[in-house]
Amino acid sequence: MTFVSSTAVLRIDWYETSETLVINMRDGSKLMYTGVPQGVYEDFQAASSIGAFFNHEIRNRYPFSYG
Repeated sequence: MTFVSSTAVLRIDWYETSETLVINMRDGSKLMYTGVPQGVYEDFQAASSIGAFFNHEIRNRYPFSYG
């Protein structure tokens, strides 16, 4: 579990066995992306802008569902 500094994102989690990235939003919603490689998760944690990284590297690139 990684808490991040973002106006919209509270926390991100990544599950190795399913390569699932879970993004917990500050509004209480949960976004789940499957097939996300570990390197993308690590880069997401280290990004200087969580929102920009999400928009460019995750959104519309991986299968998504609400958790």
